[in-house]
Amino acid sequence: MNILQSIIIAITSGAVVSIFNYLLTKDQEQRQSKMKSYSALLDNARAFLDDPNLSKEERRKIKKAFLQKYYDEVILIADTDTQKEIENFIKTGGVSATNSGIQVRKLRNMIQAIRKDLGSKGDLLEDFKMYSLDIGDERD
Repeated sequence: MNILQSIIIAITSGAVVSIFNYLLTKDQEQRQSKMKSYSALLDNARAFLDDPNLSKEERRKIKKAFLQKYYDEVILIADTDTQKEIENFIKTGGVSATNSGIQVRKLRNMIQAIRKDLGSKGDLLEDFKMYSLDIGDERD
């Protein structure tokens, strides 16, 4: 009976370790996939902000890439709160002198939802800002 117990314990232990490794690896791969999608989305979010480095044509091209990434990929992996914040960010369209605070706040909320979806416990700073390079005479 002692040998049978040892065999059962070995098999059970191996199964538990295998299941644990599978679940851990699956979660890490899923998080990496989300991180890649969200990073591309955030990189294209600058087209919705008042970035003086972007021409009108570049802005349209980047907005199109943002929306394509959102509808082709992000909407499939994002939780409901994250989708809501991305939609709120998209709805205002762009920044003008009258709504720059609203748009940046919506971007902050979108990023906060993405961070939460990725498992981050910390919040962004309340006075979160977007920065752009000042290219001076190079603007079109």
